[in-house]
Amino acid sequence: MKPVARSDRIEGLTDPEFLSGLLGQVRQVERASLGTPGFSGSTHARLRVHLTDGDRLSLVLKHTRLESDWTSYRSGDLHGREAMILSTPELAEVWDVFASPYLAYAVEPGEFGLLTHDLAPYLLPDVREPIAPTTEDALLSRLARLHARYWDGASAPSWLCRHARYGSLLGPVLIGDDPEPPPPSPFRERVLEGWREAFARLPANVARRLRAPATEHERAYAHLPRTLVHGDVRVANFAILPGERVAAFDWAGAGHAPATLDLGWYLAANASGLARPKEAGSNATAHWSKRRSAGRSPASNGARWSSPRCSSARSCCWGPRRSRSKTNGPAPAPNGSGGSRASPRPPAYRVAAILIVPPSGASACTSATTCMRAGSPIKCGVIARVTKSASTWATS
Repeated sequence: MKPVARSDRIEGLTDPEFLSGLLGQVRQVERASLGTPGFSGSTHARLRVHLTDGDRLSLVLKHTRLESDWTSYRSGDLHGREAMILSTPELAEVWDVFASPYLAYAVEPGEFGLLTHDLAPYLLPDVREPIAPTTEDALLSRLARLHARYWDGASAPSWLCRHARYGSLLGPVLIGDDPEPPPPSPFRERVLEGWREAFARLPANVARRLRAPATEHERAYAHLPRTLVHGDVRVANFAILPGERVAAFDWAGAGHAPATLDLGWYLAANASGLARPKEAGSNATAHWSKRRSAGRSPASNGARWSSPRCSSARSCCWGPRRSRSKTNGPAPAPNGSGGSRASPRPPAYRVAAILIVPPSGASACTSATTCMRAGSPIKCGVIARVTKSASTWATS
């Protein structure tokens, strides 16, 4: 992918002269406010660009002020991650995995702007209905490739979101003395209601673990390999383009964390839209065990993780496989020629969709209806609102 153009000013992204350098001679630009769902502090506008040759193009301008965007200020974003990911050479291979929707960007003190193609015709609907299995396969395979590309990278940019920040973004800390500015209303109230409902139903040992500081979870799982994660893998943040390409956007939560953060959040945030039931043997997560990265090996032996261990309410517990069964034969070599690899494979995942092994000794959950990332609660208390049924734990 060629470098994304940069403007000196956010308003310059709509300037006909600037756009002419990207699109061809521009005659006129029409701008209209574009409402978006959710509680983001960003604003969006649709640009109708008229070229002198008669063509018309539709673009979208996103403008974010860090101090008013709750994801930014609660995740410690001081630079504008969505813009930084476009200007960091070390992350250029992201766009070998995903199609880039970005045309240009601009950064000013405390704010940034992004100019993208209008993906409206290709967006996945943000509705409570299952997506097609082929669509889910396309999304999951791209995520696996992204994680493999940056597996166990030790030199991650400092501006990426860190592991502990995910745990406190919308965690139980909101109920107590939260040092960070709160999310906007009524979103905050919904999160609080979700956590209170969860804690009213949870066993005491599970509730105690969920209430632990996010930094404690980060220390406990510091041995897990880190990779680049998208941070918000709702299906509404992807688009299926012609030619079986997948575009990814809304990288405000991009971070350096265990891959299970993306995997768990995918199941939780898309609970009603998964192509395959989580409880079924052929659920979406089983597909991960068939995925390999395209010719990449992890940087260290840390790629072989321990068994999935989790303490959570109504959860599926993720963890990469320890090793491939001997009956399945060796993993393919990076060049596809066969044979075994000298170093461990990049992420290939399986899921304990029903059985969970929490540290307390509980062994089974009969209502695996949402998901948390292995080792620590994922970032949102509204998970408790996905279902009204409570988990029943059977101790061994």
